[in-house]
Amino acid sequence: MADAADDANELAQQHIDQLLNNRQRGPRLRPCGECHNPLCGNELDDDRALFCGAECSMEWEKRNG
Repeated sequence: MADAADDANELAQQHIDQLLNNRQRGPRLRPCGECHNPLCGNELDDDRALFCGAECSMEWEKRNG
């Protein structure tokens, strides 16, 4: 028979699983050579970069997050 601690652990694990599932469904961006913020579009020097700076990253997250 499960006790209160077992019930709490199961509920916590369900919450963690739900958060991970929601995170995995989010948009996946791939580097394309320019900033992903549609209001910017600057070319990027770093082939691995997604945005030209923090402001563009936050703007994209606000619109798509």
